[in-house]
Amino acid sequence: MDYYEQFGITRMSGDEVRTVYGEAGQWLMIVFYLFSGVDAVLYNQFARFERAPGELRLDDTRYYCISYYTMGLVEADLGNHRRREAMPGIIDVLRDHPVSAQAAVRAESVHGYNVILFPEQLQPELSEMLVDNFDVSLADTMALLDEAVIAASFVPNERLLHIAGELGDYLQDEAIGMVRLKVLEFFHAITTGGLKFISSTKHCSPTHIEKTMRIHERMLADLSRHETIAELCRDEGLSETTFKDCFKALYQRTPGDFLRTARMNQAAILLADPKRSIAEISQMMGYDNPSNFTRTFKGVYGMLPKVYREKCLK
Repeated sequence: MDYYEQFGITRMSGDEVRTVYGEAGQWLMIVFYLFSGVDAVLYNQFARFERAPGELRLDDTRYYCISYYTMGLVEADLGNHRRREAMPGIIDVLRDHPVSAQAAVRAESVHGYNVILFPEQLQPELSEMLVDNFDVSLADTMALLDEAVIAASFVPNERLLHIAGELGDYLQDEAIGMVRLKVLEFFHAITTGGLKFISSTKHCSPTHIEKTMRIHERMLADLSRHETIAELCRDEGLSETTFKDCFKALYQRTPGDFLRTARMNQAAILLADPKRSIAEISQMMGYDNPSNFTRTFKGVYGMLPKVYREKCLK
């Protein structure tokens, strides 16, 4: 069994450049072998699923998994009050975690990719060549990603968001040469200030964690509502300061960033339906001013809603 077959998917075909894994109507995953110890994985999930606690166990291979999703929401409970939520508009990092207590796809489909570093497979000659010829230090990249502890979400700057979008396009086209170059640019952007790491070192009591998670569920239940943080916290009997600290500890982002990306994630799903106007979708997401919606969408997806819709309908 190779590394990827541990995830319960079947190898369909492969060669020295790529391997295709899948399950009819459920998964399609294409692994591109870019460099020794560096893979890119194009990921498509076509149905909701939920994995029970302990169902997935990986071997002890060390890795850094950097995820960028263009549609959908993936949730995982990593234990010790750590949660992973991968969605569009953020760079999600998972490191050396052999098992998840629970995981689920919370959307009708999920599309995106992972760039995976396997430190023990990296060759010194490759690392030296990348530094000398491309000013890319994999050691610096991994040192930065070590801040993720087990899992973390990073907010990319505009440059990194643009690079992430281009990398996804090249992966879709299976332009392996351009994918290799773009991955190097991706690493360089990460290590030169492209990510804003959000975390909280505050200790949260079990009661505060439970209340924070209930507020989180309310935020997702109706994305068209614009309840303030003060209103949500008052209903749960939780101070705003405690809520924000617990939210950052659980989800590695601010409540405002989370809600903005969640709304734009839902908007992206609606944009795939040509019968809905952009103005209508703007209203459904709670934006009375379509210009504000357009600006926010571009900030998350790196493109205008109109351009995103055109890509979906190709």
